Formats: sequence, structure tokens, C-alpha cells
Amino acid sequence: FERLAALAEHPAFDLIGLAVGRVGSCEPVYVHTKVAIVDDVWATIGSTNIANRSFFGDTELNASFWHADTVRRFRCDLLSAHHGEDLSSLPMAEAIRSVAARAARNRARQLKGAGIHGHAIALDASAWGAPPEE
Repeated sequence: FERLAALAEHPAFDLIGLAVGRVGSCEPVYVHTKVAIVDDVWATIGSTNIANRSFFGDTELNASFWHADTVRRFRCDLLSAHHGEDLSSLPMAEAIRSVAARAARNRARQLKGAGIHGHAIALDASAWGAPPEE
């Protein structure tokens, strides 16, 4: 947990979760899916973890694809859905920065008891995943 908290000190690190807006608040959403997108040319999506159990014991699966047009559309659709606005005209790095900025604004709105825009919400890296204090 200390290493995760230390990442929060780096300006290029953002820990972002998903939430669903409710009237005057938001509710966190748990998503088991993992996604990786590389240079808008290769992507993978599924439930597989990088561990022997996922590869050999559990019934988990990923779909990977290497088709630039499909990967770019997937990335644009995914980031636009989480952001709450169409980001398809933005290059990948700019779209990711826009989602991170929206997530930070959503966190501030959540702390004030206001609704959020899109689904991305910044998480506190120093507290995320830590066991509850007794």
C-alpha cells in the first residue's frame, strides 16, 4: 500500500475508478474486466489476471485483437463513455489526460455531494485498497 500511495506523488500517475451518478451523489462500480491498449494498434479485454490460476485453473478469458481501426474505435468508445463526452477527435495521450482531468473534477464534485459527469472518478491512491482502520 505504501508503494501505491507513493505513486500518487508522481505528476503522470492517476488512479481512476468508475462510478454511476445518482441524484446528488455517485456510487462506485466494481468491474472485473481488464483492458490494455497499445499504441492504438493492439488491444486485449477480458477477465484474465496475470497469474497461473487465471491461466490454468479458472475459466477466465481475454480477447486480443491487432487491427488498428478496430482498436482505435474501441479506445475512443471506451474513453468517451468514461469521460461522458465524445473524445474520438483527440489523440490517445490527450484523450487520456482529458479523462484524468474529468475524474479529478468528478472527485471534487463527489466530495461536495454533487453528481458526476461520465463514469470516471479519481481515487485516493494513499487510501485505496488499504485495510480499514480499527
